[in-house]
Amino acid sequence: MLEIIDIGVAMPERLQNMQSATEELFLSAKDRRMYERFFGLETFPRDASQTLNAMTDQACARLAATTGFSKSELDLIIHCHTLISIGPIHKDMVLPLEAFATVRNEAFSVTMNHCATGVSILEIVDLLLPETGTCLVIISDKGFHPVLREIKNTTIMGESAVAMLLGRRPGKFRYVATHIERRSQYAVMSGLVGAEEEGGFAKEYVSFVASCIDKALVRSNLKIDQVKLVLPHNVNLPSWKQITESAGATADQVYLKNIPRYGHTFNADPYLNLVDAANEGQLQTGDYVLLVSVGLGATASCAVLQVT
Repeated sequence: MLEIIDIGVAMPERLQNMQSATEELFLSAKDRRMYERFFGLETFPRDASQTLNAMTDQACARLAATTGFSKSELDLIIHCHTLISIGPIHKDMVLPLEAFATVRNEAFSVTMNHCATGVSILEIVDLLLPETGTCLVIISDKGFHPVLREIKNTTIMGESAVAMLLGRRPGKFRYVATHIERRSQYAVMSGLVGAEEEGGFAKEYVSFVASCIDKALVRSNLKIDQVKLVLPHNVNLPSWKQITESAGATADQVYLKNIPRYGHTFNADPYLNLVDAANEGQLQTGDYVLLVSVGLGATASCAVLQVT
């Protein structure tokens, strides 16, 4: 069986406040009030001077410090990113996974599930990884242009990097099952200004996510009341309050405290929430947790883990 052996996290030390985000993203006063008062956003990890690779390397270094892994032992190296291009394209661009690629392993990136890619990747690793294999999954994005940092009338993006070591040996979290659900009629959704109502996705959003949660639980032979925590993508508070009710969860089952602190950090949110919940002592051996994320396009992905 597949296990997450450990997770390393990095994000900028600088926290951008809403006033600064308003100026950088050319938001109106009305938009600012909506994001603050209604959606619950307050600060965002954001450092324009820090490169994506530097942030990613920091997460990998923290993972190496706890696991002692070396690139020579890796069979797979996978970079999950929401944005198709990880930065402005130029001839000297270096991909984050290049530092770990060797002649004996396979390295590739995955992006087409957008913000659901980081949760979807667990099923892919489980299918590809040999019985004695080890995999490094990197999840990192950087909003390198203002248009990439806002999903209009939905959320504002922060920045973070996650590095996970996965294998068939005992770790911190055992992978149980995944359900991935798509609505192909929304495949042309861009996330750009004015596009948030394309095809009526906003009206279907809550039932879409709740359906994915329910099917992931069925695959895991669990009921929602057997799940200790739902660890969501940090889009906004109102949407998750609606999803919580629709999925039959209770308010204290859904980990929402990082929405005001981080905003939506692309792919990484559920893992940031997992690490923080574990560090706070909220999880005990045997507990089940549910990672949930949604990507424009539209893809919902839910993965069940058990604390080991």
